[in-house]
Amino acid sequence: VSNASGAVGFELTLGRYYSSYDWDHGDEVQIISRNRGHPKTLTCGSTGAGKSTTLETVLEDRYNNGVKILDLVDTDEYENCLYDMVQSDPELRDVREELDLPVDFTESDEYEDPDLEVLVPLTPGVRHEPIPFDEDGESVVRPFTIPASDLDQTTLVSFLSALVSRQQEASIRTAYDTVDRREDDWSLEDLANEIADQEELKDSFRKRVVRLLENLQNKGFIRTRECEYAIDWREIFSSTDTITAFSQAHVSDRIDQLMIMAY
Repeated sequence: VSNASGAVGFELTLGRYYSSYDWDHGDEVQIISRNRGHPKTLTCGSTGAGKSTTLETVLEDRYNNGVKILDLVDTDEYENCLYDMVQSDPELRDVREELDLPVDFTESDEYEDPDLEVLVPLTPGVRHEPIPFDEDGESVVRPFTIPASDLDQTTLVSFLSALVSRQQEASIRTAYDTVDRREDDWSLEDLANEIADQEELKDSFRKRVVRLLENLQNKGFIRTRECEYAIDWREIFSSTDTITAFSQAHVSDRIDQLMIMAY
């Protein structure tokens, strides 16, 4: 008598499903239904416990069944940018073979090699980064920028609020609302100009906020929708044959990393 069954995704066994002995689920339980949506899963454990390997198997199962894969957060090691790399850990290869799984994404007789794109924020430092190329001489890494008008007020102001008083923060919010009502697509420079034109504000405050916004714009990753590198979410979500991984690893300022992830 057993209270465990194989937990199967679309096709691959992803783990074990446990229940009371009163329930007989048979040898396998399908945990994904196209009609009911995907289960919400928290994967946790200590270093080396197998979190990354588990997630790679889940993503492999979903990717090969037409599900769009988005990997949003990476701040230091490009760990989420290796879906098209050969698994070189012999122990992990052995374990996956024992479970009748492909040893990695790239060595499967049933599945095609994954198509990967790595999106990195466009900053001045990008040009100094070593960029990997595939066997055809093409890079899977491409820069992106965030349209300023796509940053909601709370996100933008929260990263400036630590540097200004509450009254000054209210002035920034007012300027944001004014610019956002007036224009569909605007830049941080437009916001800075609006604040500079508010004569009721102290001159020292206006200069300070304008300088903050100029410094933020000079970082490069916040521009307008007209920028050729402006992120296109419609294109990203419609390309289910491509795994889209975002990395902020080359961005040195922690606050900048958090702003990008908040967006």
